[in-house]
Amino acid sequence: MSAVSGPARLTRLIALLMGAGLTASLPVVAQASGVLTIVARFPTEAAPGCHPTGALTLLPDGRLVGIYEGDTGTFQVSADGTQVSAFLNEPGTIAFTAAADGSLWGVSKQGGEFGRGEIYRYSPSGDRTSIHSFSADSALPSNGLAETPKGWMYGVVGQSDGWTGSHIYRVNPKGKYEVVKKLSDKTGYDVKSKLITDEKGNVWGTAFTAGPLSEGTLFLVKDGGFRILHSFGWHETWNEGYGPVGELMRNSLDGRLYGVTHYGGHNSIGVIYSIEPGGADYLKIDEAKQRTAHSFLGGFTEYKGALYITSGTYFAYLSDYSGAQVIDKGYYADQNGENSVGELRVGADGRLWGVSHQGGTKKGETGCGTVNAYKR
Repeated sequence: MSAVSGPARLTRLIALLMGAGLTASLPVVAQASGVLTIVARFPTEAAPGCHPTGALTLLPDGRLVGIYEGDTGTFQVSADGTQVSAFLNEPGTIAFTAAADGSLWGVSKQGGEFGRGEIYRYSPSGDRTSIHSFSADSALPSNGLAETPKGWMYGVVGQSDGWTGSHIYRVNPKGKYEVVKKLSDKTGYDVKSKLITDEKGNVWGTAFTAGPLSEGTLFLVKDGGFRILHSFGWHETWNEGYGPVGELMRNSLDGRLYGVTHYGGHNSIGVIYSIEPGGADYLKIDEAKQRTAHSFLGGFTEYKGALYITSGTYFAYLSDYSGAQVIDKGYYADQNGENSVGELRVGADGRLWGVSHQGGTKKGETGCGTVNAYKR
């Protein structure tokens, strides 16, 4: 790939999937050669997987598992991508995390000792352990877990109400639970997406609202300390984006963190940004445009030398930071699926996998979403 001219060490092209669910009918676009396939459609409310609500998780055996709105709330895609079926009977689960030891961790808003949700773990052999129950005076968990090299799992409780119980926590397989940082108006709160970690045990995340400039923060937890790296605001800095959403992603080529906001930019529907891991050099790379995307709904995924992302209504390709080309649209009742949710994931088969929350049937009908795969 050729280098990208511009400020602050941006040295590569970025490809973005800003789509309403990956579609099966991809027009010929030279910059984005590849094959898009709708692996599964959920045509009825009774279908396992109906209305997926978050990113898929890759298991060691190649299966992909996800969360949906339903009685059991979880589904699986076979390793060869040919079958979708019900997975674990874990009501209220909001996210899975595949750990380095082969176990599968889940976070639920239901069940547990106090009925306020729990963190649970399935061993590689399938044995279930309740790791931690959220107490009656605790805020509800808001996202999944991020693992550090020493085996700690980091997560967040507390949502948009800014309740005093909101905090970042860590928990280990033995059930030791520690509050890392209480969240408040000063730190930012409403952490909508999973935290991320690196090989040194550093932890990054974003808060959607509050903070020094009132519209969110990007923060770092390092060596037990908490530091705000960037504050998002509306009055003076609205054009730079505010209300950060989606998982952050650390680019393996330039080492920078990449993220998106839900608001801000000239169209007020979000921007793409990058920042150094230590907080320096915040850059707005581009912004969502009304002709190519609605507000971003998930963070970036690195795939074959490019970065991919989803948004509310469109599937598009962005190169050279110069703007997006519309490849296809999705509509609520369209067979392509619409309203992509969560981050895209690279599967064991070398394809990029994602889900849409609705659509997936013929026009004039109401579908319950799709599972999609893309291969370059």
